[in-house]
Amino acid sequence: MVKKYIQFITAVLLTSVLVGCGSTVETVIVREPVEVLVPVQVKPEFPQRLLTPYKPVTLPTFISPNDPKAVVGLSETDLLQLRVLIRDLVTRDSAWRAFANEYSQ
Repeated sequence: MVKKYIQFITAVLLTSVLVGCGSTVETVIVREPVEVLVPVQVKPEFPQRLLTPYKPVTLPTFISPNDPKAVVGLSETDLLQLRVLIRDLVTRDSAWRAFANEYSQ
């Protein structure tokens, strides 16, 4: 009698497995926009003045220290041009750093 119960339970389990494997699940694809409540990083617009290549008006010309016009290997006018060049490059570097710091926070 126990053997019949075991056969019956086995038959019911096998039938359940076969019915479960034979059924198909309908796939539903929902295509609606979803609002994201998380801040998303946006690519910043680079300032045009920083994107243009730096072209100094004039470049200093180094001269011999023995030249009577020499002041630290440069004439007076070339020394002023070098100072302008350094000031412009430092200002440009500071502008890039300020721009980068603005978008890194």
